[in-house]
Amino acid sequence: MIEIHNRFTRDQLDTSLKWAVKHAVNDLIIESGSPLWAKKNGVTSPVSNRPVSQEEVSQLLQDLYLASGPDHLTKGKYLRFAYEILINIDEKHRFRVTATGVKSEFNDNGIELIFRPFPKMAPQPDEIGLPREFVDSFDSDFGVVFVSGPTGSGKSTTIASTLTERILSKNERILTIEDPIEFDFKNIPNRIANVVQSEVPMHLIDYETSTANSLRRSPDIIFYSEVREASVGQELLRVANTGHLVATTLHANTAEMTLPRFVDMFEFGQRPVITGDLIESIRGILNQRLFRAPDLTSRTAVRSWVVFSQSIRDEMYDKYAEGSSFRLKQQVAKAIKDHGLSFIDDLRAKFNDGQIAISDFARAIQSVGEPKDLRIIGSKLDEFMDRGFIDDNDYKYWKRNL
Repeated sequence: MIEIHNRFTRDQLDTSLKWAVKHAVNDLIIESGSPLWAKKNGVTSPVSNRPVSQEEVSQLLQDLYLASGPDHLTKGKYLRFAYEILINIDEKHRFRVTATGVKSEFNDNGIELIFRPFPKMAPQPDEIGLPREFVDSFDSDFGVVFVSGPTGSGKSTTIASTLTERILSKNERILTIEDPIEFDFKNIPNRIANVVQSEVPMHLIDYETSTANSLRRSPDIIFYSEVREASVGQELLRVANTGHLVATTLHANTAEMTLPRFVDMFEFGQRPVITGDLIESIRGILNQRLFRAPDLTSRTAVRSWVVFSQSIRDEMYDKYAEGSSFRLKQQVAKAIKDHGLSFIDDLRAKFNDGQIAISDFARAIQSVGEPKDLRIIGSKLDEFMDRGFIDDNDYKYWKRNL
């Protein structure tokens, strides 16, 4: 529990963030008129002895960002920036901060601040079980690679992991355009790649400016932390089709919907040309979601992925050229089925391997599974009971409801 006895100031914030780091919290949430909340492994709980006031949160945002920070929020804008605290002389931690205007209990001008800790170093691909085929798609001379998923699913970590391996093993030039910078690649010891990171809007005013600027900087790989606007997406495709590899993240619930979500950013009349350019440039898609492990203390990534060979792209382009019969989602689904890994297959495999909690698996199969998947739960009950993942009440509940 975080004890707030006096005014909630920047010093009290730093103390609260140190508590969050110590307890491996995924998000620390500060909202006007509310106690502090912590989200860990998908569970959100109040963690302070009292609420923080509107005036305290407003002053805190001014101290962390700019005096104009609260005014930005009242105009319907949101803010994203990085914040760093010193744990001791040899250790510091960085957080991504998202500031949003909200309705509080007492007025319409409340403020919400969410602090998400950045890991100090990205894990290696093998450490987080990334498929080698997807990691190797970054060897392409040009094109675009997408990592998609919902908020908080580890998209940036996945790309940072792949880039870290390259930074340690390949003499190439990597540019990153991020909002904000999450992993400091300059801290990687024994790196042999030249990696340069820029943050929006600290170093470059916006993604559109950074994209137009990037080609003049002689990159081999460019990482854009997220594509949100059609103008940036169009520039991204131009860069990808002029001899550079581009990696980026996208909010999409499935691998099959990743390309359609990208195309949907554009005006209707632009979509045919964008679709053709996208098919020509696509090299890989990986989608992932995080599920609680059986012990509920960690999470497991469930992934769907496909790497696009020239023959797959040719087949997709032929379907596209046929006109109205073309469906981008169905073509990606076929490529995943024939050449990649589907989400449901990875979900079943990792549940059978004892990596996913029964409740999370049961909830997931309601939307993506089949009736036979309930029998998989029944076959694992004795094992989960023996390993201490469920108690006697849980065992009886699942026996009764399967």
